[in-house]
Amino acid sequence: MALRAGFSRNLLVDVEEALALRAGFSRNLLVDVELGKSGLLYERLFDLAAALGVEAHVLLDIGPDQSA
Repeated sequence: MALRAGFSRNLLVDVEEALALRAGFSRNLLVDVELGKSGLLYERLFDLAAALGVEAHVLLDIGPDQSA
């Protein structure tokens, strides 16, 4: 069980690292944003959305014709 958990944790770190690299920022920032400890600049939101292959409004949980 510990081996599987360790593998899963390492895989998660690798995925986070790859996503952050594709978006143009550090894994630490990505994790902090996910945990609500940090925010993103407007431009970085679009970088993250592009790295995920989604539109930015998907990350904000609003429709494309709505404002925050």
